[in-house]
Amino acid sequence: MLSIGSSPHIRDKETVKSIMWWVVVSLLPAGVAGVWLFGLRALYIMIVCVVSAVITEFLIQKFLLKRKITISDGSAVVTGLLLA
Repeated sequence: MLSIGSSPHIRDKETVKSIMWWVVVSLLPAGVAGVWLFGLRALYIMIVCVVSAVITEFLIQKFLLKRKITISDGSAVVTGLLLA
């Protein structure tokens, strides 16, 4: 019989925080290559994107949604790096 339940369906010792920080580490070679190929302006763009994503997530969670602040989990950093 099919059993329906709420997610997560697979339980593991890995947390969202650890996964996100591993994604940041895995994006570092691409960031270094971008700086190597396009110069320090690429680093500036990455920094601006990451900082603005973290600040935006903080402001939305604090004032708009009134939820617990979760910027330390690294998801905003991943978003900023992917946007850059």
